[in-house]
Amino acid sequence: MLSTSDLMAAAKGAKGITSNYRLARVLDTSDNTLYRWKKGESVPDDAHAVKLAHMAGLDPGYVVAAMRALREKDPELRAVWEDMANKLSALASIRRLNIGGPKGGGSDGIGGEFEDEAGSSGGLHSKSDDDAPLCVMSTYGLSRRTEQSTRNHTRPHRTAPAHPTADLQPFAHPRPLGPIRPLEAAFPVTALRAQYRRDAAFGAISTERPMTHAFDPGYIAEPFIGLCSDYPEADVYPEDQFRVEWGPVFHRGRLDGSARVLVIGQDPAQHETIVRRILVGEAGRRLQGLLAKLGVTRSYVCINTWLYSVYGDVKSETQHSAALNDYRNRWLDALLVGSQVQAVIALGQAADKAWATWRATPSGRQVQVAYAAVTHPTQPESSSKGDKAKLAAATAKLLQNWNAALDVLWPAVTHPDVPIAPVAYGSTWADGDRRAIPESDLPAGLPAWMHERDGWAVRVGASELAKRRDITITVPSGIVA
Repeated sequence: MLSTSDLMAAAKGAKGITSNYRLARVLDTSDNTLYRWKKGESVPDDAHAVKLAHMAGLDPGYVVAAMRALREKDPELRAVWEDMANKLSALASIRRLNIGGPKGGGSDGIGGEFEDEAGSSGGLHSKSDDDAPLCVMSTYGLSRRTEQSTRNHTRPHRTAPAHPTADLQPFAHPRPLGPIRPLEAAFPVTALRAQYRRDAAFGAISTERPMTHAFDPGYIAEPFIGLCSDYPEADVYPEDQFRVEWGPVFHRGRLDGSARVLVIGQDPAQHETIVRRILVGEAGRRLQGLLAKLGVTRSYVCINTWLYSVYGDVKSETQHSAALNDYRNRWLDALLVGSQVQAVIALGQAADKAWATWRATPSGRQVQVAYAAVTHPTQPESSSKGDKAKLAAATAKLLQNWNAALDVLWPAVTHPDVPIAPVAYGSTWADGDRRAIPESDLPAGLPAWMHERDGWAVRVGASELAKRRDITITVPSGIVA
């Protein structure tokens, strides 16, 4: 059975990637996640399994089944996934057997074809009455070879395409195979491949050039140019309630109209102040996990209730400021009116109030979307004040609240980025519930540790004024030798 370390090695070898650091950049995940995969402490989710399969030149259905078998803790269910992976593997060999040798291997470094002295391919292969794509067996599973002639038992050597999405097509049989159909239905491979192509086109992932970094180009079109050039300052956001000296932080996510989910947060903290995008700390990672449970890995946009970092408490008079609310409502108008957003998530009470304020406007009354007000992602830490028992109870209560929200949101999000099977939270955070902030959400040139880790920015000082003035940034341990 395919292991996570073997899958990673195949992907790295196929793309000429020499380090896990570079592989993490390509997959838009963290170094720690890859370390755990390699050690067998965790297993890639379906979306990452499909990306790794494409990089390695393996059949995504086989890889997804193999990863699910590794992930499954119930022995009976694990056996089902292993059997499914084996059937997918056997299916390929039954259809077209093409056992390669060490000479003329494909670009994935797995298998290949023997060539005799006359230059014709000599490995075992079969010929049928159609030119359907060939499946090649390897020690890692299945890979694809297309457009190979079977005339006169001669197939010229051909390497894999330069880019893994160049000739991806839905896995199709030349004729119905009866009982095999349910196996195909178990894996939404076609949709996942389509998403892979979309991610590659938008720059969210890069498998052709591992050195390429995706980034958010910023505010390049109206109405966002106007919103970011004419924003409220200290005359609207009082300096005794907001850290206006650090400037406004506007959003994170898609501004191109592709968002299916809108998230309303609270206010930018120190990490957001440095990165200039909202929800990039621990709360953002937990939010990414929530979005992933909806199958939304890219099609989202986030704004905050408050444009500036809160300092102390926000007074009632400020909360009801017409100028403050009108500016926020302009953002909501731009993101919701006439858009394809299907659901809105409010993080915490302030965000819930902001949504209610906009819903009372003429624009807000016209828009119909699913809505879920959820407990703020880091409320358990702020409420427990270091008490482990209180933290555990508050975390369980938050996750129960988020499960109720998922019941509302799952049927509403009908066009997810990645097809998913609904999976609720447990009573504590589990592997995969926290996700790295995608590099494509952030300005160009930020180091990877800024969107993969938390705790690198802290407010320090001997007095409240000093803490307000100073943010200390520390490169995490392990980055610099």
